[in-house]
Amino acid sequence: MSSSLKKYTPYLLFTFAVLLYLNTINHGYVLDDFSVIKENFVVKSGTEGISTIFKTPYRYGYGFQTGSLFRPIPLSIFALEWQLFPDQPWFAHLINILLYGFATVVLYQLVSKWANAAIALITALLFIAHPLHTEVVANIKSLDEILSFLLLLLILKFYHSYHHSKDKKQLWLAIALFFAAMLTKESSITFIAVIPTTLYFFENVSLKKALSSVSLFLIPLIPYFIMRQNALGALTSNSPVAAIDNLLVGINDVSELIATKFYLVGLYLYKLVLPLNLSSDYSIQHLSAINVSNPLFLISLVVVILLIILTVKQFKKRSLIGFGLLFFAITFSISTNLLFTIGTHFGERLLFIPSVSFCLIIAYFINKLISSNKLKPIGITICVGILLAYSGKTISRNQAWESDLVLYSTDIKTVPNSARINYSLGLEIMKEKAVKAVNETDRVNYFVESEGYLKRATEIYPAYSDAFGNLGLLKYRTKDFATAERYYLKAIELNPKNAIVLSNLGAIYFEMKQYEAARNTYSRALAANPNMADANANMGATLATLGQLQGSIPYFTKAIELNPTNVQNYYFLGITYQNLGNPAKAKEYMDLYNGMK
Repeated sequence: MSSSLKKYTPYLLFTFAVLLYLNTINHGYVLDDFSVIKENFVVKSGTEGISTIFKTPYRYGYGFQTGSLFRPIPLSIFALEWQLFPDQPWFAHLINILLYGFATVVLYQLVSKWANAAIALITALLFIAHPLHTEVVANIKSLDEILSFLLLLLILKFYHSYHHSKDKKQLWLAIALFFAAMLTKESSITFIAVIPTTLYFFENVSLKKALSSVSLFLIPLIPYFIMRQNALGALTSNSPVAAIDNLLVGINDVSELIATKFYLVGLYLYKLVLPLNLSSDYSIQHLSAINVSNPLFLISLVVVILLIILTVKQFKKRSLIGFGLLFFAITFSISTNLLFTIGTHFGERLLFIPSVSFCLIIAYFINKLISSNKLKPIGITICVGILLAYSGKTISRNQAWESDLVLYSTDIKTVPNSARINYSLGLEIMKEKAVKAVNETDRVNYFVESEGYLKRATEIYPAYSDAFGNLGLLKYRTKDFATAERYYLKAIELNPKNAIVLSNLGAIYFEMKQYEAARNTYSRALAANPNMADANANMGATLATLGQLQGSIPYFTKAIELNPTNVQNYYFLGITYQNLGNPAKAKEYMDLYNGMK
């Protein structure tokens, strides 16, 4: 590669990455963007919420939820983005795109230290274009993936500089970035194993010395685990993983469990090479359990064994292939479900960092072809062909991430037997089409379409409490209260602590003027989730209707605290104070109501 081309390569790579994802900049919020940003009251409080973010679980701002995730740095960035450009997703999409472009430049610079410039360039180009990355870059929430990847690259870059210069500033900067990486995404803890791996393969350091050289990287673990303990109340979560999220938890047969785990690893490898039929969800029954006699298990097992053997052989040779295989094993280890069960059985985003290995190994072989005078045209053709195919697929797939409705409508064609996609599409059709329809005929047709997908979700996964709950909501909105009640009771039977369904069931009893039944049901909803704004407001309304005005005030007040933007609660509280003969308080809340409506 000429020196002039090397000079401009970082700019060209950055431009390529930005252009490839530019068609996502006007997209809205999708999937977890709502719980993490759009409907997260802590994030929406802007920079004032950052102190709370560092002391609470990841989804605390979404109805005071608990959990096992502690990722304060990406949440703080979202809070800052909201502070600067409130409720403007284009800005957050732009940040994702720019960070992705910057990360690929650092990737190129880092690989240039490990291999020749051609391999570094091809690796970066393949990484940029790989379609599996669309979920990460196009989904705002996945900033945590991009940022943790960038931090890993910078850690390796600074530690490489320290190894050669012995400048301790570089070392302590790398350690500080490792701490930041863990506060960005929990799986970043695997980076501590990547560091000695790079030393062993590229710095001719013995394995023993390489391992001992990173002992200082254990220091950030102490403050990290203290912060995590304080935020979550425990280092790990005791909350069970639902079968709808990870099909492995529903498998009781040990041989079947092992077979399914290896099959899923094989599927990951397949998607890495051939990123076809992409989807935002792979829940049951699109993917289901298999037994040890299934050819998919046998093929996956053989592939995994061969890769392990190859890794061991290449490890001894300290080859680029060996590094790539070991890098993949380290960064993908947590996501495999082989070591322990995580919150999902399959997700394209989980291959984001491990995909570096694939790109590096493919770049190595393409460079071998290009370096040969006879095979050079073949190497160039293969490289260009892969880049064109991947880029075209990426640009096309980006369009699906425009909104929840577009995403689910697209993915239902790929995973028609996914319980969650059927459920999510049915819900979106109800919210975005049926409820908003002006024409009554269209409204009825949309409700029918929505009901079809929701019913399909319950057929695929009969224990789907949320699906039954939203069938109840659909029937409530079409004034079929008897059927709505039946669906709600089924949802509660499956999940007695489903606060949303309990609150919705209370609404039916209230509508039917069965106020005592409504009060009892709202009490159950609040017992399941005392921080549910709607349930608090509904309980307040029910008590007020029963003549218990003084008793309704704490519930209306709590509802306002939980959701300050709901103007109706100010009105109800104002009317309540007026009926209690407290004109000063009544005026205070009516003024707030009039000022906000």
